[in-house]
Amino acid sequence: MTAPSSDSLPTPFQRWFVTMPDGITHALASHDAKAEPAILFVHANGFNARTYLPLLQRLAEPFAVMALDLRGHGRTELPTQERSGNWHGFRDDLIQVLSGFSTPPMLVGHSMGGTSSLLVAAKRPDLVAGVIAFDPPILPRLLQWGMRVGLISMRSRAKHPLVRGAQNRRRSFDSRQAAIARYAERRPFVSWQDGFLQNYLADGLRADGDQFVLSCDPEWEAHNYMAHGHDIWGALRKLKSPCLLVGGDGSGVVLRRKKLTRLAGLNPRIQTRHIAGASHFLPMENPDLAQRLIREFMLDQA
Repeated sequence: MTAPSSDSLPTPFQRWFVTMPDGITHALASHDAKAEPAILFVHANGFNARTYLPLLQRLAEPFAVMALDLRGHGRTELPTQERSGNWHGFRDDLIQVLSGFSTPPMLVGHSMGGTSSLLVAAKRPDLVAGVIAFDPPILPRLLQWGMRVGLISMRSRAKHPLVRGAQNRRRSFDSRQAAIARYAERRPFVSWQDGFLQNYLADGLRADGDQFVLSCDPEWEAHNYMAHGHDIWGALRKLKSPCLLVGGDGSGVVLRRKKLTRLAGLNPRIQTRHIAGASHFLPMENPDLAQRLIREFMLDQA
């Protein structure tokens, strides 16, 4: 694990590059190589670690924070796994990174990053201090089972609006500013606080000749929306670490009040918070609230 220059990142963040069995992935860290993170942050599908920099900055004092680019996102060089059918690849990548730490950190994840973190905690409880998951996709049990055993085909899953939206996403732009201008007035970005969109595109675009292309291929993003063949319900029952699930009732929310109540009954280690009015993008829309929820939960577990 190496930490090169800050690359114009705000103090104290640096770029780290982590060697994995099949390549190199990228992370942001608020600490030097002699320290280890108290928080490992895991981003949502289609985004990247830097997207959340305004939130990470709020957490960097007093916590040492690291945020990882998942396979196929941001600046990672890890190859994608289009035939996986589940999120076990993300889980296993996180386990690989966590295995290099001597002290287990708190996993904090948004959306797909939250579900992947829960899968890690279920498989390797010795590597995590706990999990905080902001609106992780936990589909109805029967639907998830059907995907896991192959009763629901990829062709059927491809009809979902999220899948079609990703596949139809514009892939290239003449400049970074052109991308910012296009996204700034579109959902979900229009409701994000300052800094999140700019940071998303800073690592979410890469130069390709005279164009700038999305670093997360829309086909990979679409595949991840279809790849729900993991047993998240079983994982929640197996949790041995403290867990906080955060949901709401706004646009795009997966974990609404009724489901949060049901999930809390699966395991005494699961706590839940329902945030009235919160959308699926709470970390970007209200980072002050998000960081407060993280701090309070971590202090409660100290």
